[in-house]
Amino acid sequence: MGSCWVWDFPPSSEFFWWLIKYKNQLTLVGLIGFFLMANTDTLAPKKIRFARQWRPTHHRSGWGYAMDTLGPLYGTEGVLLDGFVEKKFAWDSHLADKCNGLRPYQEPWIGILHNPPNLPRRFNVNHQAPEEILQTQSWHESMHYCRGLFTLSRYLKEWLQPLVPVSVCNLLHPTETPQNRFSAQKYLLNRERQLVQIGWWLRRFSSLYSLQLTQLKKTFLNLGDAWIDTVDHGELNFVVDKTKLESVQIISYLSNDEYDELISKNIVFLDLYASSANNVIVECIARATPILVNPLPAVVEYLGHDYPLYFETLEEAAWKAENEALVLATHEYLKGWAIREKLTRDHFLEAFVSSEIYRQLPSPSRNAGDTGALPAVNSVCAECKVSGVAQLIDDPLVQALQLGWDRALAGDGQERANWRVVEGDEWSWQQNAVCARSNGSDWSAYEYSRCDTQALRALKNFVIEVTISGSAEAAGLSFGPYKDFLTELSPQMDRHRLQLEVDGITDSWSFRIDGQLAERSQWNSAVRNTADLVAGTLTLKVRGANCVAFHDLAIHTLQKSCELSVIITCYRFAQRLRLSLRNWVHQSLGSGALEILVINPSSPDGTHELLAAVSSSYPHVRVREVPTISALATNKGAMINRALEVSRGQWIWLTDADCLFSPTAAAVTLDKIAGRNQRLFYGERRYLSNAQTNALLSGRLDGLSQFDLLASSAVFNTDPGGPGNGPWGYTQIMDRSTAKAVRYRDDLNYFAHSDSQFAEGCERQGISPEKVEGLFCLHLDHPFSWYGTNMFL
Repeated sequence: MGSCWVWDFPPSSEFFWWLIKYKNQLTLVGLIGFFLMANTDTLAPKKIRFARQWRPTHHRSGWGYAMDTLGPLYGTEGVLLDGFVEKKFAWDSHLADKCNGLRPYQEPWIGILHNPPNLPRRFNVNHQAPEEILQTQSWHESMHYCRGLFTLSRYLKEWLQPLVPVSVCNLLHPTETPQNRFSAQKYLLNRERQLVQIGWWLRRFSSLYSLQLTQLKKTFLNLGDAWIDTVDHGELNFVVDKTKLESVQIISYLSNDEYDELISKNIVFLDLYASSANNVIVECIARATPILVNPLPAVVEYLGHDYPLYFETLEEAAWKAENEALVLATHEYLKGWAIREKLTRDHFLEAFVSSEIYRQLPSPSRNAGDTGALPAVNSVCAECKVSGVAQLIDDPLVQALQLGWDRALAGDGQERANWRVVEGDEWSWQQNAVCARSNGSDWSAYEYSRCDTQALRALKNFVIEVTISGSAEAAGLSFGPYKDFLTELSPQMDRHRLQLEVDGITDSWSFRIDGQLAERSQWNSAVRNTADLVAGTLTLKVRGANCVAFHDLAIHTLQKSCELSVIITCYRFAQRLRLSLRNWVHQSLGSGALEILVINPSSPDGTHELLAAVSSSYPHVRVREVPTISALATNKGAMINRALEVSRGQWIWLTDADCLFSPTAAAVTLDKIAGRNQRLFYGERRYLSNAQTNALLSGRLDGLSQFDLLASSAVFNTDPGGPGNGPWGYTQIMDRSTAKAVRYRDDLNYFAHSDSQFAEGCERQGISPEKVEGLFCLHLDHPFSWYGTNMFL
């Protein structure tokens, strides 16, 4: 019992590996099929190689069974697959784990997350809850190289997606289906029926002991993990009734045949704290074994909304467990349950290969040998060749650049050959950058041949970003003469992050320097529209170079054009703005759908630096600093109107820097107000205490993961039209035409009441206020300060 490590195996040994592994399970025809699958491209291109995998052996058809299924996708040049992310980033109880290393990944990788959020403390001793993993430095550094993440439930996928800047795809956990499955006849003939709890992970142990049954024997199947005793005793300390402790028989070990026999004539019980995929549930579905379980979101995904044996209370569980007709009806339900046919190895492999993540990984070239050459931009994927459907690989340029840039930095001559000097100075590749040095030329340009007009047009909606450092008159990105996006590199400020957004769908673009929106300049005067921009080839460009280095070049495709513009005014509120932005950048909208415009009237508290860091860290959200002069620091109307002019969203959401919103607030609100123009929508404002605000500012409380907890204790003024319950500045939402028609007054140089005057202006034009039910913000405490403050808040 326990677990073991499995390393990569070379391609030449694949057939023998499969032969040894499945010699007792496969026919000769099956082995030949595995051989063909492992050694040809007829099924799928070999795009992955395996990290050191954790394989728990106490699961009959557990995660090792699932990982074995992906063996045919192994390729020597594949992207690294981490099959159990928690093992890498959290567990360190064994020396082997430390060898595996909490060091961040420094090469392209994809991963699979297993644990649901909000683990009870006794199950989280290794800090393996995903919300904790996502806060580690190792995770943040590894995300620079991550190409996608998989989950095993939609529940976990929907929780994770807004928290990471990569695609998240969902898979169903596979399992085997033995010959000995649940039988109604065996169940009816069984005179010693049992209610069996299997396993320990995230189980509420006390429930089994507290169940009041008269016809069934309660059994706990202990799989032999050392943690079970710790968790079991931790819960059972609360069970003081000795008769309850003696009401459960414990079985320590069963062979596979004995296990199959046990659940072929008895029913299973689980009371779970949390769940994503659960081995016992998928095993019961495959065997059509009735399982009594509480209806958590991920459980309902696997069993369906109409599953008969859900329970909310232990009294309901006891009644259902001993209801023979209901048990047999559940067996019939599972026999016909559609998901049952999808819990196979074949379906797992097919879903993995057809996922957005796998399709966007670079495909091996048939003619590349072992050089690791990337496919041409317009190559056709192997799956499409087989099916006869001609279809381009999704975003091949993104694939090429992400992996190609790393390879070029590492010395790959073939990748470096894709770059050429088209003007001026010498260029050289260094360990972490490509550098331009002056040889007397005014201009120096280095062109990336793969990123040409055809490729740029295919991307449609994307962000190109790069960090520049050194000294020069100007440096940045170019797409041809006077299609340059440059900034000065002075000795005083020798590093900048440049981000160029291009949306060919709405024919719009913007250029950010350290998160700050840049005005149009003579350098890009030839760019009249996005067609002009993408008519060139991506080029790194320098004027008057001394020595300039280009780091971390990247392209990110965006799923959507901008739908919502959030506009925030901020002066001396950087501490509170940091908390507010964290919740905004984690909104559950598709990448590109949200832009956040922060108007900064030269605030002296580090607001610019904060926005630069957020803009660089969350390229899937359009975080933009709108600079203005300090004289407008108290003129809320002038600042909002300035941001409105550069905004792009169909909807405008005005709010303050001291307001926290739920990570689902934007998506839920947009759904509710869709198609309802000419209204001024608003929500509630709930007030946090000074102690809660300080706990958030210090990091003791987390405004994102603990939002619901904070909301439950926040103070709310129910007075209609009061400071926390009206269309005031903390939440004013409207369609673009309404915002343009009414506008804030910019002839009033103060904050106080400018929001109420805007609301009155709306009503004068027949635009009525309307509350969005369920929408509220949490207001951070601070001294009363409408006109700006001398403090840094």
